[in-house]
Amino acid sequence: MNRCIVVTWASKGIGLASAEILNARGWSVIGIARHQPHSFPGIFITVDLADPEATRRLGEDIAARKDVLGIVNNVGVAHHQTDLVH
Repeated sequence: MNRCIVVTWASKGIGLASAEILNARGWSVIGIARHQPHSFPGIFITVDLADPEATRRLGEDIAARKDVLGIVNNVGVAHHQTDLVH
């Protein structure tokens, strides 16, 4: 069986680095993010996980593959503050 893993927010930074390391260690990688990187070491799916319907379809597609053994959930939330307290 093929060992496949999903990495969210995989277009840059820690997500892309994680995907590259996993791929180098023999994993097939599916990357997910809103913007496609210039290069990716596997399958890349452009999707906005803030869209409930798109997320549902993505989940169904991944479940149907039967080879995904895990998910690296590299998504975070940032709260930007515009007012600085002095």
